Amino acid sequence: MWPRPGRGLRRRRLRTRAGLADRHVDAIDSDAAVLHRTRDQSKAPANLSFILADFLSYPVAAEAYDFVAALASLHHLPLEPALAKMTRSLRPGGVLAVLGIWPSPRLGTRSSVARPSW
Repeated sequence: MWPRPGRGLRRRRLRTRAGLADRHVDAIDSDAAVLHRTRDQSKAPANLSFILADFLSYPVAAEAYDFVAALASLHHLPLEPALAKMTRSLRPGGVLAVLGIWPSPRLGTRSSVARPSW
């Protein structure tokens, strides 16, 4: 499951490299334009579903997925409820992969590389 798939580039690469090519994948986004752009830019196989929905409102069964990825999308959602829902949706032994962009009081809201202060 991919909440907020964006352009789909990371989703396509991760799907191939993580050995998910033969598994069903749900890409969920609340922005119709984003989903249409992602679908148009992807050679979507039959086992890939694009779902127009609010991730937190969309019904996801407990233990429904082996792998959940939030790739540069978690900052669009309330952190704790989103992580709780993603975690509940994982089967035992499942993997939650998060590549996050989060505002930092020290760095501001732009992504940047920070050096430790120690």
